[in-house]
Amino acid sequence: MRRVLALGVIACAVLFVVPAIAAAPGPTGFKLSIIGVNPQPVYIEENTAFHVIHGWICNATPLNVYNYPTGHELAYLNGTPIPGDQQKCLRSDFRLWVDGKRTSDYVISEWYVDGKTRVLAARRNLTNFPDGLVAGTYQFSWEFWFDGVLSTSPVGTGTRTVVVCPTTTQQVPLGGPCPSS
Repeated sequence: MRRVLALGVIACAVLFVVPAIAAAPGPTGFKLSIIGVNPQPVYIEENTAFHVIHGWICNATPLNVYNYPTGHELAYLNGTPIPGDQQKCLRSDFRLWVDGKRTSDYVISEWYVDGKTRVLAARRNLTNFPDGLVAGTYQFSWEFWFDGVLSTSPVGTGTRTVVVCPTTTQQVPLGGPCPSS
């Protein structure tokens, strides 16, 4: 009887927990790039779905270079790439705040197989804004952490102003300002 009960508990866990893990959401709306050398504000329209996704490229492969050309930190130590340091990369992340409040995100670890070895290609943090934001000015701040240590690279930390324009019949220009109604 105990074995039947134990098997029942395991079966329920597989039925309910595994699909929840496998069902991590994908990105919603367009990708909002907040990291870059341009200090100008970013302008978007209110109530428009978007996402922010940044993270670490753990092993430079053609796949990584093709899919993640910008907005991701490479794993470096004292200016030298750290290829294959899986454990350090697994303890690394990208943290995002909007107006001083930490956002919730999903961690996406991407793997590839090199021969018989499973290799971590990238570890990214995805924050979805499925309903967008209401009109206003927001401060998006970020930190890249590698192996539990704050990155000291030029883009390791930063802040970007995001201006959310009220909805009008005119399209929001990429470089702003918001169109008048």
